[in-house]
Amino acid sequence: MPNQYATDFNKKPLSSNLVPQGYNESYTVVANGLASGDKVFFGIIPAGVEINDVALIHGADSDATLSLGYEPANPNEVTAVGNYWFNAQALSTAGRKSSQSFPIRFAFDVVLVGTVGGGAITNGVQLTVVTDGKGVGV
Repeated sequence: MPNQYATDFNKKPLSSNLVPQGYNESYTVVANGLASGDKVFFGIIPAGVEINDVALIHGADSDATLSLGYEPANPNEVTAVGNYWFNAQALSTAGRKSSQSFPIRFAFDVVLVGTVGGGAITNGVQLTVVTDGKGVGV
């Protein structure tokens, strides 16, 4: 599977001194040549962050969907939830969607990851994820 990474993946500062700072990040990938089941790795959310809102802003692609969730940065630390914020969100019409999920606090670093479903993404679709949260400590 040809997974795809954001150009700034793992390059944003991870801080353990987040309290009581706000945590707002955006992650962008121009997805192309991804089949159903392939993953898009947007970035890392550091330990001690509570994410209150996630928005998905995307271009249009005919039949592809995107589920958005998280995976542990270290597989021994937390269970992955691949669709925590979005489950098979249709990408057929460009737009901005806001997640209806409850806020979540991470005690460990996690990877923000999208999983392609439905059809393939072949059109160079821009996918942007915007997170809004705050540092609450571990």
